[in-house]
Amino acid sequence: MDRRNFMIIGSAAAVAGYAIGKFLPKSSGDKLYLRPPGAVDDFDDLCVKCGQCVQVCPYHSIS
Repeated sequence: MDRRNFMIIGSAAAVAGYAIGKFLPKSSGDKLYLRPPGAVDDFDDLCVKCGQCVQVCPYHSIS
């Protein structure tokens, strides 16, 4: 592949990606929060935000 074909294919891919992005539905803006493993369904209502789960997490994956 020479430089000219590379530029043509790259430009076409960029234009196609932009065009497809215009037709996709927009995000509602709500963030998806993951709950800790084993958490109850209404975890957000029960959490008192004490931070103990962050302190005891052995992998430091909760922040």
